[in-house]
Amino acid sequence: MTETFAPGDPRHLIAAAQALIAQARFEEADGVLKAALERFSGNQNVITAYARSAYSARNWPEAVKRFTEAITLFPRDARLYAFLVNTFIAMKSVDQAQAAIDSAATHIPNHPTVISTRARVALARKEFALAIALWERFRATLPASAEGYTGAAMALSVAGRADEAEALLASVRDRFQDHPPFLYHFALTASGRRDWQQAFDRWADLRRRFPAMEHADKGIGDMLTLWHLACIEKDPAALAVIVPDELKAQAGALAPSAATPGDLTDRDLMMSFDGLGDRCEFGLVQRHFGAEPLSLLRWSQIAPDALVGLLSSRFDGVGNEEHAYVTVIGDEYFAGDRRYFFMHTFTRVHEMAEARMLKTATTRMRFLKNKLLEDLDAGDKIFVYKRHGATLSDAEERAIADAMTLHYPKASLLLVRKADDPKDAGVVEIRGPRVYAGFLDKIDLGPRHISYGVWNAICRRVHADWLSRRAGKA
Repeated sequence: MTETFAPGDPRHLIAAAQALIAQARFEEADGVLKAALERFSGNQNVITAYARSAYSARNWPEAVKRFTEAITLFPRDARLYAFLVNTFIAMKSVDQAQAAIDSAATHIPNHPTVISTRARVALARKEFALAIALWERFRATLPASAEGYTGAAMALSVAGRADEAEALLASVRDRFQDHPPFLYHFALTASGRRDWQQAFDRWADLRRRFPAMEHADKGIGDMLTLWHLACIEKDPAALAVIVPDELKAQAGALAPSAATPGDLTDRDLMMSFDGLGDRCEFGLVQRHFGAEPLSLLRWSQIAPDALVGLLSSRFDGVGNEEHAYVTVIGDEYFAGDRRYFFMHTFTRVHEMAEARMLKTATTRMRFLKNKLLEDLDAGDKIFVYKRHGATLSDAEERAIADAMTLHYPKASLLLVRKADDPKDAGVVEIRGPRVYAGFLDKIDLGPRHISYGVWNAICRRVHADWLSRRAGKA
């Protein structure tokens, strides 16, 4: 049931702005909230919503400004401090996050939100003992809250004490068996420990009982990526997994459907494509539709000229020690070839020493490179590239298409960009033999704002034409 508000109630304007934000129409949402500020000057809910609008738009400097101003007016609102801290952490400004939460502690030191936010800041600063102690304090303040256990488990895991994290969560499993965020962290802990059967069983339980659980797809997808790699590396525990029914399709344990193109499932459609970068949007689209292919560049950052060089060289030297490297962003290892790209490893710093990660990464890159070359040469997939944060120029499109056509004559290419006119969203143009251009209404706004339906429509149109051409009908 949709909640209704009286015309004089500011909540109807806040609700309208939130609906616009859900559609990534941030400027319009800001306009609605500015009008609300004029009508309801000093209203705490309106001021908070206005600050959160900038946060949703990922306009971090503006979000800092708005939350700081809101805190000046309402210095005892713990939510405002938490949002300000989260903004600083998103900006990788942990010292400013610390200053913000220290300020909160002067006003409301014993508020549970302040305690939990202090724990998150301590974790971001790698002050593990302090983070664990703060979560203990949180549990003493709110013993019935699952957050005190999941937060502590995360801190213990990052501190390299994964067995203690598992024991803590297992000790209260019965108490929180119907609490989705707890079950999420319970499954995440098994993934982090590479306890493959437990991870599969816990994620399947979460999927079965709470199919709409936010973030579950990410947790399952990350686990499946690591599991696929572990199987390639002949990990006996990974090879011995009995995949639960709920995850068989996503794990690739079911054969693709033999349906006609119009009846092709979304998952099988997305498995017909392979991402060439740049960044993660198309990988997230595949994940949204239940597809988790293992691919070298699915989660990579690679510029157009680097992709041209990589394709033209036929990936020469990728996975060789002289070109490979690992680095840390946040608490995750990223790996890559210093000449061309870097990518997620889905491995946390506390899970593996850097020297071992580098060796593992080079082995994986060699395997994935060979797999990608086989797929490119076979021409049995459609390869997708979308530049992150910018529109491909005509010259960049031609260079990528020429490199693909010259070196992989059987391969098909889909180049995706933002449409100049929103009405063109979903349009597909044929640019040459086995070269397509697809147009989105919006790009690079984060997982919540991806145009999944438009992506699906583009892929279906391209796939139908691709099948027709392969059958010699066009």
